[in-house]
Amino acid sequence: MDTNIKPVTPLQFTLTPDSSILAAHAYVPEQQMLVLRFKKSPVKGEPGQDIDDKAYGYPAFTPERYEEFVAAESQGSYFYKNIKDEYPRGRFIYLKRDGTPQDGEAPAP
Repeated sequence: MDTNIKPVTPLQFTLTPDSSILAAHAYVPEQQMLVLRFKKSPVKGEPGQDIDDKAYGYPAFTPERYEEFVAAESQGSYFYKNIKDEYPRGRFIYLKRDGTPQDGEAPAP
C-alpha cells in the first residue's frame, strides 16, 4: 500500500440505486482516486441490496476516466470491463468506513 495516501474524509458518495453490484462511488481529485462501495449479496451471483461497509480505493484514476465511468450506461459493467482486472488484489486500497486507509491486504470485491 502507498504510505503517502492521506485520509480522505469526508468522502462524498454518489449512490447508484440502479446498479446490481455498486452501492455508491466517490472521486478524490487531489489523489486521482476512484472510491467504490459494493452491495452485499446474500447468495453469490444474486443482486445485493445492503451496502457493504468496505470501500475500495482505485488510485491513478484520471478525472477523464472518472467522467467516462460516471457517463457509462452501466457503471457495474464498466467496472467489470475496465477496472477490475487492472487492479488485481493488492493494487487497490481498502478503506475504512471513514475514508482512511486500512492497514493490511484488501480482499477482492
